[in-house]
Amino acid sequence: KKFYELVMLLENKNVFAACLQETRRPNSVTYSNTGFTHVSHSKNTHQGGVGIVLSPSALKCWKASAYNRYEFGDRILAIRISITDVNKRVVNIYLVSAYAPHSGLKATEIEDFQVKLTACIDSALPDDVIILGMDANAELGTNHNLNDETCGQ
Repeated sequence: KKFYELVMLLENKNVFAACLQETRRPNSVTYSNTGFTHVSHSKNTHQGGVGIVLSPSALKCWKASAYNRYEFGDRILAIRISITDVNKRVVNIYLVSAYAPHSGLKATEIEDFQVKLTACIDSALPDDVIILGMDANAELGTNHNLNDETCGQ
């Protein structure tokens, strides 16, 4: 039901593609519903998981790229989409969905994610346009005084 609701929202807003985090979908699967396709990557159904939802037009562009799909650990999924622009040139988009570990986890897990994210970005081709959709679990500080000119401590 949740995927159907998401698809309706994406369709109403004319969204080409969307990156998802904390999907909790089992395994790495691809499935379609109402013309939209969910490309999923997860090793754990209880937490985490990333995905990319493609509109029907984005799916055609992904097909033009031979359904290129890249996984970097449990938290990063990338696909390459080939789009033809208005000047009839092919533009390759390297679309990355990532889910960073929060600061409460072990430093080794955070470092491992950073290494894998770097490897993912480094795997893009020189002419790729990189688009990163990520839950970065960022902490910007704790100072909540709206009169301050800076954020955080």
